[in-house]
Amino acid sequence: MKNILFIFVFALCLFSVSSKAKVYEDKQKGYKVEAEATCVGYYDKEHNEDFEKYREALFNSLCDNAKENVEVRYVLKLSKKHIWGIKQALLEFDTEINELYLVSTILEDEDSLFQTLLLIKDDKGNFDIIDKIEMYFVSDSSKKDDTVESPLANKEGYAYSSESLGYSGCCTVKYLENNGEYGADLAFSFFLEYMNNDDFFARELQNLTSEEKWLLNTALKKYDVKVNDNYSVAIQVYPKSYQTVFVVRTVMVFLAITDIDKNTGSYNYIYKSIEVYAKEKD
Repeated sequence: MKNILFIFVFALCLFSVSSKAKVYEDKQKGYKVEAEATCVGYYDKEHNEDFEKYREALFNSLCDNAKENVEVRYVLKLSKKHIWGIKQALLEFDTEINELYLVSTILEDEDSLFQTLLLIKDDKGNFDIIDKIEMYFVSDSSKKDDTVESPLANKEGYAYSSESLGYSGCCTVKYLENNGEYGADLAFSFFLEYMNNDDFFARELQNLTSEEKWLLNTALKKYDVKVNDNYSVAIQVYPKSYQTVFVVRTVMVFLAITDIDKNTGSYNYIYKSIEVYAKEKD
């Protein structure tokens, strides 16, 4: 599947200057990213309208040429691994100010391909990200039934575990577009009201368990967090034994990053949380 996606991207950029797709690895960080950079032209402020048309055409072309089981969407945030992969791919070029690059990245343990359109902003190769587009495979046999799924049930969940601590669970992190002082609060209020329905019961949770905190902090490490970033994080703790009656319970955390230690990279945040239960069907 990964090769199909990369071939498709190459066809889109056939008349541009492109590097070959390579696998970049940093064993110390645990990063392994397949990436390919393509120089697609120069940005000219005087022709910004044409540039906006190019952005629209790029997205439409990805949608129109995608296979039947491939979905295309804009995303708001890239993980640290994808940012690292982008930087490695750009090192293949002698970049210049105002050059535009389209960089394809895919992680070893994922089927999603990310297309990142960026602008080189200085002679050191630093860049501004303009568009982030994800292409991902979806199952063509998703039959709906009366089963109540957890709010966490989607393709972006990741499982985490610690044998020494005895912790295990799944987290889904969403970057909230409505950032700022009230972004997480607004999402919290909306979700609390929205999830009290025929299928779910939701209520505010005052404190997280040590296991939930560990899962939350571990999941956030995948992201290049910045001060004032707002996130929603869905957490499910796995049962400790198969004999345990597993109640479908999801903890939703809405948080805002308040400060980051530049020396250690550690950060603090404020949050509100909700626990959500699936109601039993009659």
